[in-house]
Amino acid sequence: MKLRLALRAEGQAWNAYIAQEHSMENAFFIGSIPLHVVHQDERIAEDFINLMQRVMAISIKEACGKEPTEWVIKPAPESERPGNA
Repeated sequence: MKLRLALRAEGQAWNAYIAQEHSMENAFFIGSIPLHVVHQDERIAEDFINLMQRVMAISIKEACGKEPTEWVIKPAPESERPGNA
């Protein structure tokens, strides 16, 4: 099963989930940051993404006994980007 780090703009927050490759069904919430903070500095958004990737890797290792072997970076659908909630 392929998993993804899903970052979704929801209300006033940018929320991070571990989700199935093509679905948000049964997604597991792992973190959040206020959208207004993300909008103030692009580096904060990058730092948040990097932190959530590390959280996801640790979570997967704890659940499955091994770390992810690769990360594929793709743009999020427009509906999941900050400022589009």
